[in-house]
Amino acid sequence: MDRLLKSVDDFLEQHSDYAAFAQIGPSKLSLKHLQSTRWLNEREFEKALLDCDVFVSHAGMGNIIMASKYDKPIVVMPRRFELGEHINDHQLATVNGLRRHPNMLIVNREVDVEQAILTVSKNSSVDVTQQTDFNSERKQLIENLKHFIDNATV
Repeated sequence: MDRLLKSVDDFLEQHSDYAAFAQIGPSKLSLKHLQSTRWLNEREFEKALLDCDVFVSHAGMGNIIMASKYDKPIVVMPRRFELGEHINDHQLATVNGLRRHPNMLIVNREVDVEQAILTVSKNSSVDVTQQTDFNSERKQLIENLKHFIDNATV
C-alpha cells in the first residue's frame, strides 16, 4: 500500500534514529530510507515481526492476529476502496470492530503515521501495554478472532 510505505519512508527521513524493514509486494514506489523486499516467506515474515519493536501494517486480519500473538504494538492503516487499494472497504470494518484493542493504533491519514509510530515505539514515554490489562485483552481478541474465522460464511 503505497501511501503507508511513503508515510513510513517520510517518517524515517525525519527520524534517523529509527530503522525499518518492509515487505512491499508489487509496489513500484521508490523508497529512500525504508529497507524493503518484495516478498517474504512465512518463516521470514515471522522472524521480521519478532525482531521489530513496532509493527506497521495495513488492516489485514492475518497481520493483526500475528502482532497480537507476539504482543507487538501495531500501527494499522486500513486499505480503502475509494483510493483503489482494495476491492471493498472491509478493512475499515475490521478496524472499527477492533478500535478498543489496547496495543493497536489506527490511522486513516498519512499525516498521522508519524505520531502513531512515536506513540507506540520503545522510545516513547507512552507505554500502551500499561494502559489496560493487556494480556487478558489480547487473549479475548484472539478468541474473538478465532470465533469469527471459524464461523465465517462465504
